[in-house]
Order: sequence, then C-alpha cells, then structure tokens
Amino acid sequence: MEKKKQLEFINTLRFLAVIWIVFAHFNYQCFSYYAQNNILEKFCYNNTSWLYWIFYGVTGKYAVAMMCIISGFLVAKKFYKKAIDFGKFLFTRYLRLMLPIFVTCTIYVIIRIFQGNTISISSYLNGILWLGNSGINEHLGYILDFFLGNVFIALLTYLFSNKKYFPLLYIPLILLLYYMEKIWILSTVMGGFTYHLCETIKEKKLYKYWYLIIIIPIIWWLPRGEEANKIYLRDTVACSLIMITIYCLPKLQSLINLNKVKNIKKISYSLFVTHGLINSLCSGCIVQYFKNINIIKNIYVLQLFTFLIVLLIDILIAWIIYYLVENKLYNFINNLLSKIVNNYEINLLEKGEK
Repeated sequence: MEKKKQLEFINTLRFLAVIWIVFAHFNYQCFSYYAQNNILEKFCYNNTSWLYWIFYGVTGKYAVAMMCIISGFLVAKKFYKKAIDFGKFLFTRYLRLMLPIFVTCTIYVIIRIFQGNTISISSYLNGILWLGNSGINEHLGYILDFFLGNVFIALLTYLFSNKKYFPLLYIPLILLLYYMEKIWILSTVMGGFTYHLCETIKEKKLYKYWYLIIIIPIIWWLPRGEEANKIYLRDTVACSLIMITIYCLPKLQSLINLNKVKNIKKISYSLFVTHGLINSLCSGCIVQYFKNINIIKNIYVLQLFTFLIVLLIDILIAWIIYYLVENKLYNFINNLLSKIVNNYEINLLEKGEK
C-alpha cells in the first residue's frame, strides 16, 4: 500500500509537469504566433507584474527537469536491493519509450501525406526507431536523455549494488555529465541519486520532522536567470529537493496523491509524446478560428479558452494511445517476446541434454 501511495504522488508531479510543458509549447509555438501576445510574457515574465516575482525564470525546462528526476527515481526504485537483468531492462525500456512514438508518428505521417506533404522514408524511419530523433516530432529530443540516464542508473545498479559505497558513485558521474554539458542525462541520473538519498533519510527516520516542509519555498526562490545549463542544473536540484521533501513526508504525499483522478494521471507519457503533433495539426486552426469570429474580446481569456479546448483534445488522444499502445500493445509484444525467448532457452537445454 505504501508503494502505491508513493507512486501516486509521483504520478501527480509528472502529470503536472507535462501539463506545464503542453501549456508552454501552446503559449509560444501556437497562440503567440496568431495573437502576437501571450499570458506568460504579459503577467509572468514582465517585471511590472507582481506575478513576475513568482514566475521569473520558471520555464518549460523546469518541468523537463522534474520529468527527468522522476524517470531516474523510478528506475532506481525498481531495482533497489534487487537483482537486475540488464539486457531485459534495455529492451523493455526501449520498447516502452518508443512504442507510443512509433504509433503516433506513423499516424501523423499518414495524415501529412494525405494533406499533400512530402516526408522522406529515412526521416520517418529515424523518427520511429531512433530514440531522441526530433525530425518528425520536435519535442522528442529529451527521450534519448531519459533512456541514457536510465541506462546509467541500471548499469551502476547491475555492477555495484552489493557495495556499501554504491550510491556515492553517482557523484562523479553527475560531475562528468555536467562537464560534458549533457544536462538532461545528468538530471535523469540525479533522479536515481535522489531515490537513494530518500532511502537514507527514511532509514534514519528523519522523515518524521515536519520542518522539512520549509524546503519547498526555499527551492522556489533559488537563483534563476536566462536559460542556460547552470539554470537547468538549478532546476534539477530544485526538483530533486521537491521529491525528497514529499517522499519523506507521508502526510504531504496524501495531499498530493489526488487519488480521485489517478486514472487520468497514467497518460502523462503519451500526452508528452502526442501534444506536439496535435499542436502542429489543429491547435493553430482552433486559435485562428476563435480569433476570427471574435466572440471572446479579452485576448488572455481567449488564450485560456483555446488552450482548454486543445488540452481536452490532447488528453483524449493521449488516453487512446495510452490504453491501446502503452497498455495493450506493450503487454502483447512483451509477453510474445518472453514466450519466444523461453521457448528458445528450452530448446537449447533439450539439445544440451541430448
């Protein structure tokens, strides 16, 4: 029961992070193009607004950092004090990340071809097979970073999990990745380190002290600035502290779990994968239509109204992809390949006995 509750607060954070990414992309890549104005620039990044002092420096990359932290956190949690089949992990992780991309990009390419656009076979194949390829969907570059960060965590676990100093090995790896400017791989690896910090705090029973709650406002006011690797590192550290604080305070978790909407939170990854394509296909048309008919006079009310319409479409499509692809298709392929591998191993054993 405890593990399920912990996963629910994580699902809430991931869903909120994806919603923020969806809004940020809609704000800058769609609405501001048609309206030449947007809520974030007017109220959040304008130093004449009181909201500026709350939101200055908080970009969509903050949400990306949270997604990276969660991805690494869950991989470390999955293998904590357990044996790991590294080869199987690589395959299943690739399959889980790429299946929604394969299906959504294929449908998108078919639609574009029917609209008279030309898409090369090489671009299509790279888009559906290669992690992080953004040729078809420009928002998928982070997928490779998620995957590589997960691989580093799994590899450390596979090689050193029986050593007492094992969690400390994250530190030189994080420093190396920062030196190499691989910030989102670093953020994902930092998620694994965050989980081990949480377990250490939990074992020492420090989580009972509610004073940890003061970390949250401190995190929010950490130094910010224009987008750069050092700012992304700040976002990563902030998201790591948020995870530690909530994980170590069960009562705080209960406030964030939002169990009544737990089913909708499951679609977070599919929503992340599909929202860029929905933006490309129909978001602009929706904004332009409501702007032209001019029934909503206030430009910011118009932005919120059109965003809600687009978000509902995003959620509907993401739910279909989650149910049919992340759930049904993934389980079918995984079970089928497991049977093939098991039959192959049985045949080898039978041949060896003969």
